[in-house]
Amino acid sequence: MKNRNLILLLLFSAFFGFAVKAQNLQEGMKALDYENFASAKSIFKKLISQQPSEAKNYYYLGQAYSALGQKDSARIVYNAGVSSDSKSIYNYIGLGETYLDANNPQKANEYFNKAKDLTSSKDINQYLLLANAYTMNSHPDCQQAINLLNKATEYNNKNADVYYQLGQAHECLNRGGEAVSAYERAGEL
Repeated sequence: MKNRNLILLLLFSAFFGFAVKAQNLQEGMKALDYENFASAKSIFKKLISQQPSEAKNYYYLGQAYSALGQKDSARIVYNAGVSSDSKSIYNYIGLGETYLDANNPQKANEYFNKAKDLTSSKDINQYLLLANAYTMNSHPDCQQAINLLNKATEYNNKNADVYYQLGQAHECLNRGGEAVSAYERAGEL
């Protein structure tokens, strides 16, 4: 009986711990979405101290630093993320984004290619992250983002995030009609 209670307690603790982790990651991402970057920084710093091997936490902390114009800090965090998990694409893409910001597309492509080498060409997450990097920097290449997102639709045409980002990329190029079509498709999904 004691063993059964102990097992149930351990399972409950593990489940509760996972729920707290997911909630905090979601809270941090929500803070980024609402452009509350100081709060996002705080959340992701806390998550990194709790889970130092979770690459996404470094990536999103780097995104917060980047949004605040602290590009050097973002690069430091992305490098720490690569050190914590060299098999994750997130921080390589983050590093590439910092080089796009610095108007160094060759160096950016080195990091983007490292990320691509770590994942399947059918993984649409890479296309979403890369498209975001191409559109959300001081030297956007929205056509490249569109090309990447169109490639993502070849593998999965039922992902609302792909169409939402496609709409943003078309807006970036002042293609209102195509942007609206992409947003409508995102809304349908």
